[in-house]
Amino acid sequence: MNGARASRLLIALLALTACAAARAATTAFPTTAGHHNLFFETTLDGKPLKLAYALFLPRDYETRTAKRALVVFLVGAGEVGSDHRAIYVHGPAAALQRDKRLGDWAEFIVLSPQCPAGKRWETPGMPKVVVDCIKHVSRGVRVDTDRVYLTGLSMGGTGTWHVALAAENLFAAIAPICAQAVQLERMAGHIGTTTAWIIVGTADGSYTTGSRTMAETLRVAGADVVLTEVPNAGHGVWGPYYANRRFYEFLLLHRRGGPRPKRRPRGEQLVSIAWTPPGSVDARLAEPFRKILPWWTLFNCGGDMDPGLKPELNGRRNVFVTHPLNPQTACRMMTSWPVPKRGRPRLRLVVGHHPEGDWQLIVRADGKEVLKRIVGKATAKDGWLEVVVDLAPWAGKDVFFELLNQPTGWAFEAAYWATVRFETD
Repeated sequence: MNGARASRLLIALLALTACAAARAATTAFPTTAGHHNLFFETTLDGKPLKLAYALFLPRDYETRTAKRALVVFLVGAGEVGSDHRAIYVHGPAAALQRDKRLGDWAEFIVLSPQCPAGKRWETPGMPKVVVDCIKHVSRGVRVDTDRVYLTGLSMGGTGTWHVALAAENLFAAIAPICAQAVQLERMAGHIGTTTAWIIVGTADGSYTTGSRTMAETLRVAGADVVLTEVPNAGHGVWGPYYANRRFYEFLLLHRRGGPRPKRRPRGEQLVSIAWTPPGSVDARLAEPFRKILPWWTLFNCGGDMDPGLKPELNGRRNVFVTHPLNPQTACRMMTSWPVPKRGRPRLRLVVGHHPEGDWQLIVRADGKEVLKRIVGKATAKDGWLEVVVDLAPWAGKDVFFELLNQPTGWAFEAAYWATVRFETD
């Protein structure tokens, strides 16, 4: 056999070996939907480390070849170890496992590494271990590398900052929950275009002050920062967020290196997540509400007078009914909208009332009251009132709008919403 032929055979053999190795690496990862408990083998301080992690693949992962967003979650100090079980106590994996509807809705992948016993996420070398694990998983499953997000709670919230520092342009957005402040100057110069959504209770001691300090430092540095403070809440505000699809929807709006998303939820919409327990009226109405107003948030809706989406009401189709929470608390509908610079931007409303009652319609733009009107027999022709709000004063701005179903006398206070629409010429 001549040398040239031998060289060709050797190259072919090496290629086949490489292909076999690639197939082995690929088949080492699960391909079926659901939760999988795995290990990532690496080193820390020159010693072998076997990092336990859970991997969630969405329900249609087997049938769709599209790349998916990846949400990475860092556990708290109470969930360290290597048995995987504690990963399912708090966080996204736990929420997806407990709530079938949330699990069926989720179209993203979730990676949940478990911090080894005796270690913390800020232990020297551990942030790099997490980054290496993320890259390892991203090579093995179909991950959209422009849509990788990082979050964590308590120790994992602080760890979120540390891992973000160890990563170079890896995350589209991060969401540290109940975290301490870390390395302010380094973070300010490092975060770049990554959005930071900081969540904390207002009564969480050093976690509150640390979160505020991080937010202010990053804002001064020009970073895109959203600070969500849950009023009167101590340590442990993460439960409602990880259990609510709006938490993931906020993250998924962002792309690595991309501009700030339009119509991104504002502070009060994000705070409202903490007041939407699974059994509440707001939670029950969330899905039908999204069908007609997908960019809006419903908050403080009461259960009286059968609120919800009605196929037909008073001669109009697809009418949404709301009711105030109590005699002092209005039901609120909230959204943000980038008001166009040109044309005649406006908000058009067609609202109705119960035949035996009335209510007060209040419209606010960035906290300023721009309209107040009683909706009842005296104002609504055939039970309906059409209102057009001129938005020219806010042209070119991203504005936070609120529509209030304000009680008047606590008698038949239901509001009928037939049309809620932004328009422009």
